[in-house]
Amino acid sequence: MDKPTHRQFLTSSPAILLLAWLGPTAWTQPFWSQTQAELVGALWSDPTKVVIVQSFHAGDPMGVALRHVWGEEAQTASLFITEHQPLDDWQTNPALVDVRSEGPQTVTFQASDLGYYPVEISGLTGVATSTGDRSGHAYDVILDLDGDGTLSEGDVLDGGSPPGFYLLGNLNEVGNHDVVQVEYAPSFWHTQRIFYPADVNAMTSQPLVVISHGWTHEYTYYDYLGHHLASHGYIVMSHRNDVGSGNAAATETASQTALENIDVFLSDLGVLAGGVLEGRVDPHRIVHMGHSTGGECVVRARNRLVEGSYVSPWITAEDIVLVNSFAPVSFLPADEVAPLDVAFHEFFGGADTDVSGDAVDGYVQGLAIFERATGNRSVTYIHGAGHDDLHGNPGPSLADGPDLIGREATHSVTRPYTLALCELHAWSNRAVEEYFTRPRMQFGPLGIEEGVTVTGEHRPSWSQATGGTGGTGGSIDPSPME
Repeated sequence: MDKPTHRQFLTSSPAILLLAWLGPTAWTQPFWSQTQAELVGALWSDPTKVVIVQSFHAGDPMGVALRHVWGEEAQTASLFITEHQPLDDWQTNPALVDVRSEGPQTVTFQASDLGYYPVEISGLTGVATSTGDRSGHAYDVILDLDGDGTLSEGDVLDGGSPPGFYLLGNLNEVGNHDVVQVEYAPSFWHTQRIFYPADVNAMTSQPLVVISHGWTHEYTYYDYLGHHLASHGYIVMSHRNDVGSGNAAATETASQTALENIDVFLSDLGVLAGGVLEGRVDPHRIVHMGHSTGGECVVRARNRLVEGSYVSPWITAEDIVLVNSFAPVSFLPADEVAPLDVAFHEFFGGADTDVSGDAVDGYVQGLAIFERATGNRSVTYIHGAGHDDLHGNPGPSLADGPDLIGREATHSVTRPYTLALCELHAWSNRAVEEYFTRPRMQFGPLGIEEGVTVTGEHRPSWSQATGGTGGTGGSIDPSPME
């Protein structure tokens, strides 16, 4: 089996495997007298072919296999699943402590063309799938070949840097925090609904999520996202937006309103909500998301920070780590509305009768904004979702076609994916990254309603795709979250 030149993913995975690859030295690096394996993957129907994956859900079938470098006889080892720790910590603390209640497994590998047939990992039910407020939990995997209970000569480590694998729970579930919702309105156009964890005074500074609504919509339509994100530790501000008549001019006025509301929010932290948020908001980790006209305005707002047509006393363009557009209209030209190098994500409703993508000129071509991005960019397509299914206000879906799914099913998609976006870009949490880089129907968040079809596309930043050394097109730190 040759080393893949890039990450490869299957459209289906009959069995999830953790493979300790002991082949060419390019695949391994010396770890004192041990081998550090780097491959976490899924077998094809042909067991000699493996695809690279690093994230799993609790309950996914997982296993380990050994390359034939040790010969063709059966090989026995103790399999440990441990808390992840960096390589330096393994050097100073090589003792193996299994996280499973039943302890390490004794596994025997039988010879095959692959080397040894994989054996299934057992006992992962009930182990941690989050790390405090962060989604996912990192683990390392050790094959203790001499059975001495330490990482020692001849053993195999899958982990250290990056972790061996991440285990994820259900991002559709409510987080660890009770949520406080307050209104703040120093003026008509500076009217805000704010969501924050009830115990925020015991927390360090948290990322700020800003929601900008669209034409005919209200800032109150996105409570379902505000409550969900705040329960996971985020501070969320949804604001009244000057969307005018919903045309090109409305995108410009809405971008002005959005930026003003961010400034008002940051300048008034000492008084709004009784000052409880003062010192608890990180102005350098802002996720700006919007819907419809708001979906275009959030891109325009960052462009204005870049070009200098709006100067904020509080933030710069670099402080916006992600722009997330829900069914954005596309009125303005590319030189005024382009995500540029910021990380960009778009939700696209497959049954949308407004931003429809129909073969006509005009604002309905929302994916044009996605195509203009040069940073890390992703689009998530929700089959059967209408334009107004993306917000939470009752009423028509603005949808047409077969297999319409309605609001609740749509929210079962947007809720966990939005949380995953915030985790990835505001916290550099790599545990959720494969929700966007793997085929969506092969691996996606738990809790999405049965029968809902989700697909999508991820493109790395131009510099990454061409082997350049430019920025990451967002805020993802190249090192894994510890």
